[in-house]
Amino acid sequence: MKFQLIILFICLTGLVQAQTWNMNMLTDSINITGPYSDTRNIVVSERQMRYSDPVKKFGLHFRNNMVNEMANDVSISNLFGSPIIGAHGPRTVVNYSGNFQSAGGQSFPSLCVLDSGKIVLTAEARVNLVLSGSFFTRQFWCLSDGTGTVEFAPGFVADRTQQGVTADGLGSIRFSNCNLVTHETQGLPLGYRPNPGMINSHLVFEDQPGSRWITKTNTQDYKGGLWVRVSMAVETQSNLLLSGIRSVWSDYTNFGGIFLENPELTLVKEGASTLTITGEQGYNVGATLVIRSGNVNFVSNPYLANDSTFYKSQNRQTGQNLEILLEQNGTVQFSGTLAHIRKLNVQSENAVVRVSRGSTILAKEAEFGGTFRFDIPSGIRLTVGDSFQVFAVNVLNGRFNNLVLPTYGGAISWDTSGFYLRGILKVAVGDVVTGFDAKELLNQINVYPNPSADWISLELPQQESVDFWMYNAAGKEVFYQKNLKQGERISLQGHSKGVFYFKVRLQNGLSKTGKLMVE
Repeated sequence: MKFQLIILFICLTGLVQAQTWNMNMLTDSINITGPYSDTRNIVVSERQMRYSDPVKKFGLHFRNNMVNEMANDVSISNLFGSPIIGAHGPRTVVNYSGNFQSAGGQSFPSLCVLDSGKIVLTAEARVNLVLSGSFFTRQFWCLSDGTGTVEFAPGFVADRTQQGVTADGLGSIRFSNCNLVTHETQGLPLGYRPNPGMINSHLVFEDQPGSRWITKTNTQDYKGGLWVRVSMAVETQSNLLLSGIRSVWSDYTNFGGIFLENPELTLVKEGASTLTITGEQGYNVGATLVIRSGNVNFVSNPYLANDSTFYKSQNRQTGQNLEILLEQNGTVQFSGTLAHIRKLNVQSENAVVRVSRGSTILAKEAEFGGTFRFDIPSGIRLTVGDSFQVFAVNVLNGRFNNLVLPTYGGAISWDTSGFYLRGILKVAVGDVVTGFDAKELLNQINVYPNPSADWISLELPQQESVDFWMYNAAGKEVFYQKNLKQGERISLQGHSKGVFYFKVRLQNGLSKTGKLMVE
């Protein structure tokens, strides 16, 4: 009996050992070249330095050109434990659905995607890089050659901190020449620190240029900081909002919004959807935003003047360093009160510059071309003499090919004589309240019966009263009535047979003309 118990103990011990897979990141280089079915818990010790060549070799690397389902739980044995997972080859995909824990104070967990490999954090995956106690977040370091992709699948949840109550979540991720694909706001790296609960979160593009952030499926709102340290691209296949602002604690400041941190950086915006910036912004000397497709909407001002805490106590990064370059089918939109930039450079006849009522572009230099569009929101009354300064530019070159100014069906016209001299648009003629579909409104106006021998009446939108004119074939006014209401009859007695013309003017200034046959 005693012998049997010893044997049972040995067997159980062996079973427990078989369920744990210990990996040393300094010595273990494990390559998966065939089907993968291992489900052991992985415990990692030691580390390689981020973005280093050993990251491409040591750790667990899939090189099998297969779709792999990896459900292993991953943890670390000490503060230096830094797991490495790699995907290599154009058909190699690693769908990770396990529990990944690497919240060590000196941990550098890495994802390595080379030769078009892909690693996907699935909806079932749970990633915790938040340190207990301090709530500082570690991050993934993602290394690629420009062809690999890290994707946060629909359903993946990054933030599990419960507004700074629980140290659990993915607060930050960093990329070197790597593609990132995201689908939902909840999948974007985010975490909170307590006292008070404020955001500690950032997406960092650094080391080697060439990274690309691709948004898909759903509109996404990133409340953390987009820190750009090397040139990169953002491709908006779905709308993206950058709403982050700084969070300040006594021991740390997290900068939200968007920052082009180093000199002479270029951020390229592609994709048909809109990138909207409502958060803080910072741009170093020589920063360029190239917009090739879709829209970039500046709601917040790129320039934060006289801000001693602006980007880590360096007050050098302002919107007055930023050049906006429009190429191909790019559109830039200014919706805030002011937008301080260095240069607006329109280099495509298909490009569009949009300025909303109440917004002004302040630039040292501008090169105009393409189309200018003036946007006015609903519920605004426009009257003769109303003036809007849409830009103030020190050095101006070129002209827009097209000016698209709202006329509300001819209800107003614009004086553009001061447009290129002082950036001013002025209402020349008209009186109208914005906020309706002029075409739809005019389509509701009908004169009936037509033709008619005795009388006519008007079908009008809602309870409108209108002014009504009739003109003979020679254009002479033969009838006028003010404040005509729907259903009122207009006698045709005394008018000869033939062709007449009518004009109906609504209270908002819109007019409709047409032909009337008197029999």
